[in-house]
Amino acid sequence: MSAALRQPSLDEARATILAAGYREVEYLELRGETDLRALASLDRPARLLVAAWLGDTRLIDNVSTSPPGNWSGSRRCLQAEAGK
Repeated sequence: MSAALRQPSLDEARATILAAGYREVEYLELRGETDLRALASLDRPARLLVAAWLGDTRLIDNVSTSPPGNWSGSRRCLQAEAGK
C-alpha cells in the first residue's frame, strides 16, 4: 500500500486523542457497520467507536468510516445533513 493510502492504526488514533488533552481512552474500536464485529483493518464500511475521559467527563461517540476510495458512507452523511 502506498504511503498516501496508508491507514492510521488504532494506536496512532489513541495517541492523537491523548495528545489533544484527554486523560484516558477507555476504548477505541473499529467495528463492521452492519454487524458490529471487530475489524482488524478498514476493508469495508465500518464504525469507529470511542469512549474517552476529558477531565472528569466521560465522552462517547462513534463515526461512520469507509475504506479509501469508498465514499458511499460519506455521501450518506452529507445527504442526511442536507435533509435529503
